Amino acid sequence: MKRIAAATAWFFAGWFAGSFIAFAAEERGLLGSAFYVRNAPFPIENTIAMLNLDMVGRSRGSVDVSGLETGPALEGDLADAMRRAEAAHGEHEKRTGVRDEEWPTWYATYMIAEQHGRELPT
Repeated sequence: MKRIAAATAWFFAGWFAGSFIAFAAEERGLLGSAFYVRNAPFPIENTIAMLNLDMVGRSRGSVDVSGLETGPALEGDLADAMRRAEAAHGEHEKRTGVRDEEWPTWYATYMIAEQHGRELPT
């Protein structure tokens, strides 16, 4: 948020010209950005940057995974990540010699660490 505030200040101070546009629930259909592209206030080819702030949200205790309409490979990517976690967890159980009742937490920790390039659990 600090960067957005700084960019807004620079814009209003006249340090650069452009547009600030916010779209809500964009992952639910790209409605705002599609409208903007069709009705841009200046030639769209003059666009020099777009800042996209995404997140994985939580909704009533579940993880909201969206984007399958525009990224059909996401389902396969998620399945592959789960397979990697399963294989690593199998090695974990072999090393400990104990069935891990908290395997869902272990999988989640593994997948998040893998995603962010952190040290993987063993």
